[in-house]
Amino acid sequence: METGRPLRLLRISAVVVAITGVISAIWLGAQVILHPAQARQFGKYGDAVPYWIPLALFVGAGMLGCGYVFWRAAQRVSAGEDLHANSYRKKPERRTD
Repeated sequence: METGRPLRLLRISAVVVAITGVISAIWLGAQVILHPAQARQFGKYGDAVPYWIPLALFVGAGMLGCGYVFWRAAQRVSAGEDLHANSYRKKPERRTD
């Protein structure tokens, strides 16, 4: 199996996700400086907690998860595994009678 192109595409995808994560982190940092909003966690009697911390953690965890999936797929392809070998929906064999 030829692994050059799929491997390259998976690595590029992982790098694009990482770049998007860095850009998102920079943007979130700028928004925190410009708009230091507070959100109440437990109604009007609760403590004020920063809104940006959970948002940054959510975005960061999502980017790390996506990057890991792409990078792990690239590792598996470079090891010679066919990622579609045991796919759920296989296309039927075409008969050439």
